[in-house]
Amino acid sequence: MRRTIVGLMAAVFAFALTAGVASATHNVPKQAKQLKGELVKAYNQCTTGAANTTTSNAFPACTGAIQSDPGCQFTTKGKGKFKAAYSKNGADGLPSTADDGDIALQVVIGGLGPNCSGKSLLITSTVRAVSDDCGGNTCTVVDLTDFPLTSCTVDSVGNCKLKTTVNAVLPGTLLNGKRTAIEIHRISMFDGTARLFDAGILVP
Repeated sequence: MRRTIVGLMAAVFAFALTAGVASATHNVPKQAKQLKGELVKAYNQCTTGAANTTTSNAFPACTGAIQSDPGCQFTTKGKGKFKAAYSKNGADGLPSTADDGDIALQVVIGGLGPNCSGKSLLITSTVRAVSDDCGGNTCTVVDLTDFPLTSCTVDSVGNCKLKTTVNAVLPGTLLNGKRTAIEIHRISMFDGTARLFDAGILVP
């Protein structure tokens, strides 16, 4: 009988220990080190209530697609791409320094029309972050909607390029060793308050 009680106590203790560990962390993959994508022109949403037609495969739709901002557009040679990648050693490339655990950002967009020349285009991200950084407990940060990251200026031939890291432009945004999973919900480029481009795929 005593062995049974001791065995039960050991099982309860093991369960409690396991539960305690689980409450202080969250489920993550072995690795998720980078995100790549391309950019398409941003258009206004068609809501269900406003839909007045359907596509040939029966999806509700709105006639007259409206660009979020028609002032800056791709030419026939226009294209854009972006990359975000975990940077173990940060912007300085040196291990065991204050900027370890950063995210490197690259954006290249080109073939933009003459109306884009001189515009400062801001890259933003809509994200949800889950971290172990709330007093040792797991927590979900309030969603960051269109969180501003950094910008580039369109040159005279329609190109706009940037290469930096999150902490280089926004110090203290990412903290090394805090086990933070970042869900990327949207990547956009803005001209002021106007959304010009969104992460997307073109199906010709």
